[in-house]
Amino acid sequence: MNDMPRSRIQALLLAGAVAMAGCELKQGTNGLKLPGAPDGVSQTIPLIEGEVVDASGRPVAGAAVRAYASRYRVEGIVNEDAPPVAVTTDTQGHFVIKNSPLGSVAVEAASQAGLKALKVGVSVAKGAPGAKVLLGTLTVKPTGRIRGTVSATSTGSLLGTDVFIPGTDRVAKTDTNGSYALEDVPEGRYALAAMRPSYAPAVVEGVVVRPNETTRADLQLALDAPKLVSLSATNGASGAEITLNGENFGVSKHKVLQVYFGNTLAVKLDPLSDTTIKVTVPDGATSGGVVLVSDGVRSNPLPFTVISSIAVTPRLVGLYPGDVQQFTAVAQDDRGHVVASPALEWSTSYAGAGTLNPGAVFTATGEGFTRIQATSGKLFDRAAVTSTPYRLETIAGNGTLSSFGDGGSALTGSFALPLGLAASPDGQTLYVSEVAGKRTVRAISSDNLLSTFAGGGTEFGDDAPPTSAQLTDPRGLAVDADGGLAISDAVQHRIRYVPTRDQIRFGLAMKANRIYTIAGTGVSGSPREGEPGTKSNLTAPLGLAFGRNGNLYFTSSVLNQVYRLDPSGRLYLVAGSGGTGGNFTQAPSTSAPIGSVYTLAIDTLGNLVIGGWSRIYFDCREPGTYFGIPMASGSLYPLIGGLSPGDGPDGKDLANLRVSQVRGLAFDAENHLWFTDDNHVIRRLSPDGTCVTVAGARREQGIGGAPGHGVNAGAGFLTLPASVLPRPDGRVLFVDGSNQRVALLIPRHSLTK
Repeated sequence: MNDMPRSRIQALLLAGAVAMAGCELKQGTNGLKLPGAPDGVSQTIPLIEGEVVDASGRPVAGAAVRAYASRYRVEGIVNEDAPPVAVTTDTQGHFVIKNSPLGSVAVEAASQAGLKALKVGVSVAKGAPGAKVLLGTLTVKPTGRIRGTVSATSTGSLLGTDVFIPGTDRVAKTDTNGSYALEDVPEGRYALAAMRPSYAPAVVEGVVVRPNETTRADLQLALDAPKLVSLSATNGASGAEITLNGENFGVSKHKVLQVYFGNTLAVKLDPLSDTTIKVTVPDGATSGGVVLVSDGVRSNPLPFTVISSIAVTPRLVGLYPGDVQQFTAVAQDDRGHVVASPALEWSTSYAGAGTLNPGAVFTATGEGFTRIQATSGKLFDRAAVTSTPYRLETIAGNGTLSSFGDGGSALTGSFALPLGLAASPDGQTLYVSEVAGKRTVRAISSDNLLSTFAGGGTEFGDDAPPTSAQLTDPRGLAVDADGGLAISDAVQHRIRYVPTRDQIRFGLAMKANRIYTIAGTGVSGSPREGEPGTKSNLTAPLGLAFGRNGNLYFTSSVLNQVYRLDPSGRLYLVAGSGGTGGNFTQAPSTSAPIGSVYTLAIDTLGNLVIGGWSRIYFDCREPGTYFGIPMASGSLYPLIGGLSPGDGPDGKDLANLRVSQVRGLAFDAENHLWFTDDNHVIRRLSPDGTCVTVAGARREQGIGGAPGHGVNAGAGFLTLPASVLPRPDGRVLFVDGSNQRVALLIPRHSLTK
């Protein structure tokens, strides 16, 4: 038995030592980490099963068997919070240990006659229900002892040096002469370690203990070991940067430095000085001791806990500006224990919504959506916050998918996938199109009564009452200055119109309150420039908007273009080359590849805003600066979005703001642009180019919930909101498509009105 070379000491300290103390191991899972339970299956602590026999192989009844995780390990002395578990063998010598400590465990048996057996390094990890560790046989025999001396290459007292068998509770301290004695050691072959601050650990292996005998083992400590004094954080996840502070690191002497987290070597290391090193927690690190190795000489260990999960609560919040919300994070380590005072960095994704202090208290100071994130290294978790001054109310629709309730309250009536929304010039009547159920246009009166305005009949012909006409897929709605209602029918490839007075409009003689086809023949095709609308083929017209001088604009999501129907009833191309969406910053309006477009809005100057699959475009008619972008007349500009759909972020970086299938666009009285998309939110773009979320809860990590009524608009779960309609009083109407309702956003300052 000789002192080991330094390289072998390092290998042993990394790998650990397993003693098979007088035991014959039966086939089982001893020393193997149990596989984790499959996804969706709860994990449990496996049972440890075995038997205790005497030297003659006879079962030992009434033997005390305990499983414990020792504080004394090859990594050094670490704190354990799991108590030992003790059981007694039955008449056949069998034992079953439940709720054992996790990790590397020692199992010791003691008969009533004082005979003992010890097995070290039993690996216990959570597994599927019913998992077991089959320990085999423990043979109890009389114990022995280990005695020896610890010496050092330097002078000075070695009183109190720890001498121990790693993984067990067999530990002794040296006297003033460096002598030690380990008594009552079960038979077996062990590693033996001596550790003292400022010295390199001394380890010998192959120490054989026999019954009733004394084994001598001397150890020698080497001075000049690095010393760890403190860590910048005592916990962290893989990827977290930790600063090690201490003494004698050997940086100035160009020593080879290594840092281990448990048995895992850190890959990223930044030696700053002989007293400071920055290190990144490596992948695969385990909780236990952090050790610095300088030219093969190990430092003392310092406890470190590896964070394996973070959970932030609350998960989703809607706040009014001025509200305050405390967030908390629960972190767990690699053994499933809650980490006290986890070292986490808190951050927000959009500062315009509010401020977050170091204690994770968020104060809503503005408007918009932000993610509250707690981070440790590569690990993070998020919560979602929308700060908005709006409250969400339902004004029509009971949430069921049907077209019923005419003659009664709009709140108790039902809609079938409402998409289009428009209001009469006096605001006394709302029109709602629905693309399922009876496929009609419904009207909501000022006293909140529901009726069918158009559709539900069997006729395709013109000059008939609107309710006698058949609508197949009514989508877009638009009201002109006279109160006439235009309706796009995507499947019939037509645009219909219901005037409020007798007149000649779009080249047709019309009577009040009767329905007319003003564009489209019912056959899919591409309009020809200047052709009468009633003789032109259209393809899936969707969005509608009336502009100045009575012009009606509409989008075709299939032809990827925008057209204008002038008051005389002739069609002209306004925007779009017909190509799929392209990556450009400016292009002539009719040459721009805008891809599928669904909706549009017109500002007071006659400029068009067009919403599509993954972008919002601005078609400039009056030169100027719009939303912070200088624009020229006759050119089309990508305003928001990219080549593919996405989401967010809020703010002024419009080039990187992403949208998904914009279904509603509208300007309010202050030239703010409101829009909805398939991220299930409503956003507002201010004239200065700031875009914020004003309604709709993000589906963060699968979270869902109720549509919401009487709640903060940021907490309501909208589902495919479509048309949006700001009102002069500051309220905003919209259709919440798959929630089968018409809803209203009410500014907080008007809640008491």
